[in-house]
Amino acid sequence: MRRSTSPVGLLFVIATFGCGGSSAPLSIAQLGVITDLGSLDEPRGQSIAKFINDRGEVVGSSAPTFAGSFNHTFRWTREGGLEDLSDAMSSPNGLSESGDVVGEFTRATDVPEFVQPYPMVIRGTERIRLSDAPGIAWGVNDLGVVVGCEPDGGTVAGRCWTWDGGIIEMLPDTIRAVAINNEGEIVGFPRDRIGGDGQGLALQGQEVRRIPTFGGLRSRPADIDEQGRIVGGAERTDGVLQAFLAAPDGSIKNLGSLADHFSEAVAINEQGVVVGSTAVLEGGARAFIYHRSMGLRALEDFLPPDSGWTLEEALDVNESNQIVGRGSRDGLFRAFLLDLSVGG
Repeated sequence: MRRSTSPVGLLFVIATFGCGGSSAPLSIAQLGVITDLGSLDEPRGQSIAKFINDRGEVVGSSAPTFAGSFNHTFRWTREGGLEDLSDAMSSPNGLSESGDVVGEFTRATDVPEFVQPYPMVIRGTERIRLSDAPGIAWGVNDLGVVVGCEPDGGTVAGRCWTWDGGIIEMLPDTIRAVAINNEGEIVGFPRDRIGGDGQGLALQGQEVRRIPTFGGLRSRPADIDEQGRIVGGAERTDGVLQAFLAAPDGSIKNLGSLADHFSEAVAINEQGVVVGSTAVLEGGARAFIYHRSMGLRALEDFLPPDSGWTLEEALDVNESNQIVGRGSRDGLFRAFLLDLSVGG
């Protein structure tokens, strides 16, 4: 399905924030261009954008009219608009630079109350089921290596694996993987803690290390970049989750929040730009952007004042500083693309 992708807000002003050290300055637009990516059930449908690559392709979820409340996976491009990638309930969990989409998919013939998702990669027009057994594909790197897991059973999560061109290799049975970078480094949770309790884990080769907290019990990794930097959320001593950025040496930085309350980072690009969500004083959550040169700021600071948008979640950022997530507009939850690249 297609819809107009005319952006809202046309004024760009360049802002350069020095990063310090030997890093190049970060240049982003002070005023971004926001695009409503539409839905699979226009004009009043709802949607969420989860990933964006450097080609500007976006994948997310939306429910078509005939699917009721069940979401399908979509791909969005500026040239082609929204494309439904599944014929039944599904959710995307990763997107590579070449356009590979991974996630959890069901079949249209499955009985809803007995349905179990299976792991799949969508590569161009090809649909590749990664395993005959149920499971979920959680992430993919730019080399086409997929990380996924078997279903949970009882009080212990299923084993995880990597898939590379049809070859499946099991991961150490201590980790529940959620993301993989191009170096093959993996982050995830302790496998014996369903629901993400306990300290998060980072896997380099066969070495597993714990991700620190800020005095609390839990750390929840969400993404790892090519330099080995990890972002996610970690608890303070009072149990409040705080967005973190962990360096390859294991040190961890609290990125703060907008209201001294909940925050969680979910993605980082190679410039060190981090995005996520944080609680606000008036209630609810707001999307944030972080860079060490400017600290943590509400993503709405970069919107034109009359945009009509409230941005609740920022879920991914590419190397052009284009950010996708979920916002609300005219009473609907909608997938958005906020372009903060210099010159649009």
